[in-house]
Amino acid sequence: MRRLLSLLLVASTIASAQEAKNTPPVITTTTRLVQVDIVVSDKSGVPIKGLQASDFTVLQDGKPQQVSFFDAHQLSGSEPNEIAATEKLPSNVFSNQPKHASSSSWTIILFDLLNTPVADQMNARKQLINLIHSLPAGHPVALFTLTSQLLLAQGFSSQPEALLRAVRNLKMVPAKLVTTEAQRQQQMGDVVNLSNTSMPSYTSGQNPTVNIVGFADRTGGQGVSNSMRWMQSLNQMNAIRTGDRVIFTLDAMSGISRAVSGYPGRKNLIWLSGGFPIHLGPDYAGVDPWRNSKDFSEALNRASSLLSDSRVAVYPVDIRGAQTRGIDLSLNTSATGAYTGIVAGDALNTTSPDGFSNLLSDQANFAFTEQATMLDVAKQTGGHAFINTNDFGDAILRSIADGTTYYTVAFAPPKTDERPTYHSINVKLNRPDAKLSYRRGYYTYARVVESPQVGASALQGALQPGMPPSTTLFFSVNVQPPGPGHSQVQLQYTINPANIHFSDDVNGHRKVVIDCMAIAFDSKGKVVGLVSDTMEGSIQSSHFNEVLQNGLPATQSLQLPPGSYYLKTGIMDRNSSQIGTLDIPLEVPVSFN
Repeated sequence: MRRLLSLLLVASTIASAQEAKNTPPVITTTTRLVQVDIVVSDKSGVPIKGLQASDFTVLQDGKPQQVSFFDAHQLSGSEPNEIAATEKLPSNVFSNQPKHASSSSWTIILFDLLNTPVADQMNARKQLINLIHSLPAGHPVALFTLTSQLLLAQGFSSQPEALLRAVRNLKMVPAKLVTTEAQRQQQMGDVVNLSNTSMPSYTSGQNPTVNIVGFADRTGGQGVSNSMRWMQSLNQMNAIRTGDRVIFTLDAMSGISRAVSGYPGRKNLIWLSGGFPIHLGPDYAGVDPWRNSKDFSEALNRASSLLSDSRVAVYPVDIRGAQTRGIDLSLNTSATGAYTGIVAGDALNTTSPDGFSNLLSDQANFAFTEQATMLDVAKQTGGHAFINTNDFGDAILRSIADGTTYYTVAFAPPKTDERPTYHSINVKLNRPDAKLSYRRGYYTYARVVESPQVGASALQGALQPGMPPSTTLFFSVNVQPPGPGHSQVQLQYTINPANIHFSDDVNGHRKVVIDCMAIAFDSKGKVVGLVSDTMEGSIQSSHFNEVLQNGLPATQSLQLPPGSYYLKTGIMDRNSSQIGTLDIPLEVPVSFN
């Protein structure tokens, strides 16, 4: 449903409008600031303190930029960085804006069960439990888990007991979309053996040699087409599963960036994972080598851009540790024989090195592509990747240390690109002994105004059970259950104009298009009510200050029977595709329905 945003309502008093007044937003409709968080340390890794803006030189695409903002962050153990969950709001008013979030550095642990085999999950969980009590006092840490969906296991807390309890309650989940190295070797061995048994008979000395990479029968026999077809089907299935993992993981990272966008300062995301390849290369074992080839670089770039815009630096940790290469000891004799070149029935029991050498080559390629993804996302966001290590405690402690002392610079880029463009960032310091860590560039994309269908779909996806609240846009909701004079649940929104994109029309008015949605779930997670509206407004310049002072209002109503509900509400700025969401417990009494 489409509704017009009434300017008369903008100036009216809504119960939660006072919150918007307390934090006057700064609206910029044409200029974008690029923020860069810089960690500076000496050769020993000790943070360098006391630097000034004049010590830094910032270049974009090789050209010096005028620094318009500079801030030095140095945390102390006594900093009051815990979020006050008991902030007083008017009765029945709820807000997604963090209260008293005074920390300028936050740590997020993403326990990635989607991309990690169970054995490695258990080892990572054990190490994480042992590490928790070594975390610095007073530093806020949150825990997310990723399976087929992103879940917030523990919100930001500086209490080790809360995080320890959340980690101990984690359930290890089989990574159904992951093909382990042992499984891959077994599958390929089965294909080789099946191909051999289905070939026509040969006389002694004429048994074909199977090439493990291409699975090509060098004699040109019937086994060539069979093995290649079987292998292509197998690889196609694995490519589909890998593609699903890539999309799920990048969507989860985008969700985290939206969830923590409203928290001030640097956010350090420790990604505990087995990783995934961002490129799926040609498959020479199949009939059509390029059939399963895919490149997810664009999706990775967009996710990294969202993370960087939310000031999230990613610290990937390959929790599989230092990996050995060769034939897995769990393989059966038949599969092992396929790799060592042993031909069943051959009295000489001869072997060929081709299968084993090709296996080692494949393992090296797989490890390279998976680790390249981790290195890439760390570089794009200003973090650091930890690979080939069996002790990831250092990764967590380093990410926290990187957040204790850092510097923020901001500059206005010279123009807004109309097509996807990568801009390199280079920061120089007038100290040759310093080591700098920061994001090395960013991508710009042309602004796209989403259609009502796409906007509603994206917002509804952000409101699904388990999705963490998003703080990219701030808003509050006054929720009034049914009572005298109204039989429906009344929702009165006050939307903070900060981060809302206002476009200008030909009359000089400020235009805004906002989607509002509320979904009610029962105790079993079933949808029992949904309302969705699109609010459009054209605001005269003379009334714009009123919008800045009072916020943007919107109203919705929802018919619900008596009972207890879990209400998820959200807004989406159609001009920027930014989203804010909020979770609200709701009780509809019997007496008024």
